[in-house]
Amino acid sequence: RNIKVKIDKKIIEEKLKEIAIQNRKLKKKKYNEKSNNGDQVIFDYSATVDGNKFEGSEGKGVQLELGKDLFLKGFDEQLVGVKKNDNKIINATLPANHPKKELANKKTKIECIIIDVKKPKDIKIDDDFAKLMGARDIKDLRSLVEKQILSQYSQTLNSITKKEILDQI
Repeated sequence: RNIKVKIDKKIIEEKLKEIAIQNRKLKKKKYNEKSNNGDQVIFDYSATVDGNKFEGSEGKGVQLELGKDLFLKGFDEQLVGVKKNDNKIINATLPANHPKKELANKKTKIECIIIDVKKPKDIKIDDDFAKLMGARDIKDLRSLVEKQILSQYSQTLNSITKKEILDQI
């Protein structure tokens, strides 16, 4: 039996948005413009626990997208509102799974020197964007995305069908 799959336009648009977000370019914020969630903050840091430095307590040129909470819990929100050249002290707690047992769950004071703040440029999903992605135009890109989604679906369907056949053997 042949299964026809029709892809909802909404799914294609969602996928295009996702691709656009992954490929966003960043532009520097103005000198006195503050950082928001979604911005990238670039900073050097130096951390201490009980006033002492520790292994891995310094970093240079760290790039962090605010709001993703990829660093330490509660770290990002304390960087919201910083500007280029700011000096910001952040209080955080080291993770429970810290490689150095004696540092696990310890309170740390992190001094951050903000080198730069960049914000994502808005991306228009249009022919220019499609060309950047290696398609001829936006119509071409839509059909490429649709093909990609279709092939993922058919792989899933094939494995389901194979499983049904095996179950019946």
